Amino acid sequence: MMVVVVVLVLVVVLVVMVVVVVVVVMVMVVVVVVMVLVVMVVVMVLVVMVVVMVVVMVVLVVVVVVLVVMVVMVVMVVMVVVVVVMVLVLVVVVVVVVVMVVMVLMVVMRLVRQQQGERKREPRGYNLRDAHVNSQEMDRWGVIGRVECRRGCGDGIGSGSDGECIGDGGCIGDGGCIGDGGCIGDGGSIGDGGCIGDGGCIGDGGCIGDGGCIDDGGCIGDGGCIDDGGCIGCTGGQVDGRKG
Repeated sequence: MMVVVVVLVLVVVLVVMVVVVVVVVMVMVVVVVVMVLVVMVVVMVLVVMVVVMVVVMVVLVVVVVVLVVMVVMVVMVVMVVVVVVMVLVLVVVVVVVVVMVVMVLMVVMRLVRQQQGERKREPRGYNLRDAHVNSQEMDRWGVIGRVECRRGCGDGIGSGSDGECIGDGGCIGDGGCIGDGGCIGDGGSIGDGGCIGDGGCIGDGGCIGDGGCIDDGGCIGDGGCIDDGGCIGCTGGQVDGRKG
């Protein structure tokens, strides 16, 4: 009887132990499965995070590259515009300087020409008494001033057929032209015009057209006389024995 009881107790203990072992094994399996699932979830989360980070990095890199390219393009455009503006400013400055230099040169050349012309037109104190004696000297001075005042003196008479008067040829300010030498209102004028002593006579100054030249009005001693003043025709004056 005792043996049966012991055997039964042993069987019960074995069954209990087997059940406990099975339960423990099942619990361990469940724990392992849960752990595997957790690990899988963690791995998936990590993978997703890595993918998201990669995408974000790519987007950031693209944005940075685009921004850098845009900044570089803007800087290049600004530099090109600045260079173009500087070139235009330099061109304008060069043009202004060239124009100013040309204007200054023109003014200087004009002044030089005027001074040369004034020097050529200033045989002051030239004397008709010397002129009719030294006709070559008279003819030499008669050429000067031909362009400026060709009409001022009488038809070439007494001046080498160049249309000018004694002195420097009937230019304004020196003999034989309207407003001054040998003309109406001033009679004889600067240096010689219209002859020494009367300048073709006060009141008409040798008259427009001949200006009291040699062989014509305004001769030495009478200047064609007060009445005709050595006008065209010059009925009264003589020079060197020749009738006017």
